[in-house]
Amino acid sequence: MDQAELQQKIATLEMKVSLLEERKKDSWDIFNIFASLLIPASIAFSGYYFSVAMKEAEIRSSEELASRQENIAIISAKVGQAKLIATFIEPLTGDNETKKRVAIRGILIALPEEGPQIVSVVSESDSSEEIQKFAKSELDMQREQLIKRAFSNQKPVRISATTELIRGWSRDPKLVPEIVEYAIQHLSQKSGVINMLVVLQNVDRNMLIVNKEDILSFVEKAIPNGSQTADHADKVKSRLY
Repeated sequence: MDQAELQQKIATLEMKVSLLEERKKDSWDIFNIFASLLIPASIAFSGYYFSVAMKEAEIRSSEELASRQENIAIISAKVGQAKLIATFIEPLTGDNETKKRVAIRGILIALPEEGPQIVSVVSESDSSEEIQKFAKSELDMQREQLIKRAFSNQKPVRISATTELIRGWSRDPKLVPEIVEYAIQHLSQKSGVINMLVVLQNVDRNMLIVNKEDILSFVEKAIPNGSQTADHADKVKSRLY
């Protein structure tokens, strides 16, 4: 029984009570009419709200299950990453330079978030100067490729590269100046410019301050691209002060 039917029952009840009063029925008659109408109505009303409550419970249960599954997936991914890092750490800390080179290149590909930080440590602290140079060269090449891919004509490629820059390179001191330089040279590629502004909104703020004048120059050049670009440009500027 839905709410419309319940309202109809109540209207019928009011009418019958009115008739009883006109006929001067006793209180027992009135009670019988109330009982005959209200008991089924109350059962139906309770059933309606029970049904609503059950549906809400099912939704909450589904949301909780989805949340648990998501957390499990995140934990599984982190465990997998930890195992992968352990696989690369051994050759990185060993003496075989060939294995080190393979590990450096592999870790940048397989671990887009943690890889740049690990390779950065190798580029500064490895006992071999050749390995340090190799690590720096690989970092430079990966950074350059990601920036270029953020300007790709293919949207999934742009999104993937932008996300990787934010997650894995937000503390790289070379990132901001390279972003600004490349973006200024490709201002006509509006999606790529917006992506670079999004990256600048997420990098370490100290890196922005160091490159403040160049960033302001880029932002002013980018604003005429449109309202969406201008909105992101304002967000970048707000981080400079």
